[in-house]
Amino acid sequence: PEPVRTQEPEQQGERRVVVKKVSQSPLLQLAYHGIAGNDADAEALTLLLNILGDGDSSRLHRRLVEEERVAIRAGTMYSPGFDPGLVWLTADLPAGGDLARAEALLTEEVTRVAKDGVTEAELRKARNITLANHWRSLETISGRAYTLGASEVFRGDYRKVFDAPARYERVTREDVRKVAARIFVTQRRTVGWLVPTDAAEVATPAARKDAKR
Repeated sequence: PEPVRTQEPEQQGERRVVVKKVSQSPLLQLAYHGIAGNDADAEALTLLLNILGDGDSSRLHRRLVEEERVAIRAGTMYSPGFDPGLVWLTADLPAGGDLARAEALLTEEVTRVAKDGVTEAELRKARNITLANHWRSLETISGRAYTLGASEVFRGDYRKVFDAPARYERVTREDVRKVAARIFVTQRRTVGWLVPTDAAEVATPAARKDAKR
């Protein structure tokens, strides 16, 4: 019989976490509920995140780092698994950076791609980068073991690792737009802010009292 796997209930509202601690600069992370490794949208999501956050020509880097200058680094992260994972958008801000502004720009960019999609040039570039990374991962013994194992586990056949070029080639601009609309839903995300502060602000009341003595 098929194993019984608990399904996480759908998140019904945005969650926010604000951490105040001694640090050099603010950090922003947005975590959206994602998909499992064997989902039909897996290739489209990979290409979408490549377009958004891979390299200096990615949308998030151009908008947040080069144009608006609200961040010194912006990117994406997703690790496929048996269960739906999280899709992360991250931004490292300069000292004194505006977290609210950076969050608004990140949200604006993913909302735009969910509404208007991506260009054919962006999709082609994402395919080229993704496939180059795919074949490069097979250069080492450990890379081959991981890639073949992931294909066996998520797709039921290790030989499907060689079907990757065809699967990525079948992804259309509309597929990318649809997966963006599926993933980037505000009420199903968690927003985290790291707010820098000095040691005096984060000290316990007892510690502050002792310091005054």
